[in-house]
Amino acid sequence: MDIYKINKFQAKYENPIYVGKLLHGLLNKPMIIDSLFQKFEKTTGEVISWEYEQILLLSLCFMYSIGMIENVDNKIRRCEK
Repeated sequence: MDIYKINKFQAKYENPIYVGKLLHGLLNKPMIIDSLFQKFEKTTGEVISWEYEQILLLSLCFMYSIGMIENVDNKIRRCEK
């Protein structure tokens, strides 16, 4: 069962948990938010609008709140467990 597809959202890029999973996969090294969003845009082929940016920021806030990412020197990186 794919838990990322069971939701109330129609498009997969409207799901903050799914987008968070993709963003977490792109964080191979510490990077600033702008470069992370540009890398996400190139990977998915989606144009980032204002509404889309809110979903990306919500995904980052979710991952930060559960301890998957951290902010060090204005860069976002994966947490080491």
